[in-house]
Amino acid sequence: MRVVNLAQCPPPSVRPDATVLEAVRIMERANVGAAAVMQDGDLVGVVSERDVMLRVVAARLDPETTPVSAVMTKGVKTVRPDCEADEALAVMVSNHIRHVLLVNDRGSVVGLASSRDLFQAQVESLGDQVHTLEAYAGNDNRGG
Repeated sequence: MRVVNLAQCPPPSVRPDATVLEAVRIMERANVGAAAVMQDGDLVGVVSERDVMLRVVAARLDPETTPVSAVMTKGVKTVRPDCEADEALAVMVSNHIRHVLLVNDRGSVVGLASSRDLFQAQVESLGDQVHTLEAYAGNDNRGG
């Protein structure tokens, strides 16, 4: 399955000069754990729940005054929307990240995929395969 079928499209986004509190509220409304950080249509970073926890809460910064640019992750890992979900999951696992942004050929951010959604899709796929194998193994008719 293609990652774009499992991603939130379009992804939630926030400006780098927005406060961390604004970013958290955007993520909450979208029911996701990360948001693309966009400036003038360009991807400049990603802010995640983990960034908030480690770089704001643990550092005792004020989320109402701290700009996203101070705590966002730069050097964002991205995948193409047409890549397979297992490829995107491999990128996440190898880079120890929980979210990946989908960027098309024109450089536009078109989606956000979470490891939770990709793992869930794999679990469902494996369940379907088990049912198929059970049906095949249970077919004891001649020629079946």
